[in-house]
Amino acid sequence: MNPTPELIREIEDACEQLSAGVGAGRVAAENFLVNVRKAENSLQLARQVLESSQRDSACFQAACMLKEGVLRDWSKLTADDRREMKSYVLQYVIQKKLSMKHFVRHQLLQAVAIMVKRGWFEEAPEYFNEMMTYVHTLVGEEGTRDCGIFLMRALLDEFSSSNRSVVGLTWEIHHQCQQRFHAEGHLKTFFTLAMSMIAASLDFLKHHQKDIDALTSSSGSHHWLIHCVEVINQSLNWDFTDAQAKGGVVGSFAPSLNGRNDVITPGAAWRDVFVQGSTLDLFYSLYATCRGSSNMAHVARQCLVDLAAIRGDVFPDDASRTMYLDHSLNSILALISAHSNDSEFVDVALILLRLVRNFQASTLVRSSHAQQHLSAMGEFTCMLMSRRSSLGDGWAAEALDHMLELWCGLSVAILHQDDDRCHMEAIGGFTAKIFSCFVEKCMHEASQEVQEWDQADDEHEDKSVLEERLTAIGCIGRLKVGEGMQQLVEMLAQRLEAIRSVVTDGRELPAMQASVALEQIHWLAQIAGH
Repeated sequence: MNPTPELIREIEDACEQLSAGVGAGRVAAENFLVNVRKAENSLQLARQVLESSQRDSACFQAACMLKEGVLRDWSKLTADDRREMKSYVLQYVIQKKLSMKHFVRHQLLQAVAIMVKRGWFEEAPEYFNEMMTYVHTLVGEEGTRDCGIFLMRALLDEFSSSNRSVVGLTWEIHHQCQQRFHAEGHLKTFFTLAMSMIAASLDFLKHHQKDIDALTSSSGSHHWLIHCVEVINQSLNWDFTDAQAKGGVVGSFAPSLNGRNDVITPGAAWRDVFVQGSTLDLFYSLYATCRGSSNMAHVARQCLVDLAAIRGDVFPDDASRTMYLDHSLNSILALISAHSNDSEFVDVALILLRLVRNFQASTLVRSSHAQQHLSAMGEFTCMLMSRRSSLGDGWAAEALDHMLELWCGLSVAILHQDDDRCHMEAIGGFTAKIFSCFVEKCMHEASQEVQEWDQADDEHEDKSVLEERLTAIGCIGRLKVGEGMQQLVEMLAQRLEAIRSVVTDGRELPAMQASVALEQIHWLAQIAGH
């Protein structure tokens, strides 16, 4: 196919038909574009469309054509051809960045990332080093900073284990690339580069706090900042485990929750980044600054969630581990003491859960700030329980589940440490209060369920969730089992006495009051049984 103006227009029309058409017209357009992609000179056609077309749909198809063509013809291209193609695409993205749609840019930069990965084991090492130097150059210049950050994201996407593309390589080669990217320090370089750009922008954001949404929008002067934070998130969610740790299982990846790593083990090479308070201060300061931003708040908060999952030999000793835990708890609990909005509840609870789970009960209880931290966590848990259950309050309910899991884990850990009687006393007062609050919550909800039966029947919480909460509160109550049982016995006696008076003394109770008493007895018995 010769790249004539007529063919270019035909491609444009087919792209428009594919985007908006239905039926036979769409099928015909799709078949035509498939044939164009299969053409021997598809790379030349793709470049011609990119150079001459003003239609976004055509440019998108050209980007896909270029990506597929490079992979198909990889063995036919010389090292210089590949180098020239990467250079062309990057220069095109830079020149057209103001008018280019994000989905076109994404495809083009993904093509570059695939070429870099595909050639890493075949080409001379200086080619890859040249690309890394080029990234630094782009990021260092204000006019190309955004393109540099977008390129970093594309490379991280391609080299990570979870987002890799089909580029004609075996899983073993994909894994070697991913491990090598980390081992040679490129991942850490991207992380620190993004961190330095965030630090350089923080004072400016603090002085323009009311305008953060406008500044970080797609047309704002700092539109690249949200992508910079995403680089941090991508780096933290890297699969740091090696092949030996995976047990040699091909295709296995690190365990994660909702696509995010529960445990992050960057290793000793990252000590200079994480074993210092300034790193935590930077990200907590960023979140405090962007807290009211609809653009930035969520991605900045995800950084905090991920930082709470760091563990392993990145900490050289117990002192550095305790320092990290204390600094993290001080920072997150300071956010709670400042006004927290409902959308923060789940992530705040998840951060606390990850910290306590990763650093163990003994580290927390032995800290000089233990009582302060435990008190704040206890108050946060009781506050969540004071929120009345409703369909519109899912954030508080999910956060409460995390906090009950936290206290359950603490209680179980302390109960199984026979030599740590003082630790049991240290947290026993807080667990007793949480147990009491949970019982009161159940009593209120039992009453509410009877009084609003029709609505409650529709909104009743999942039974498995209730069972998990009862199991957790059963473990929590065991630290101060005497106090917990006394409360349950007194409440049961009061309600049983009311029912007994009806049966034996003929005393009349309103029907609703009797139903409430029976429902509350049911819940008290369930709590006691756990």
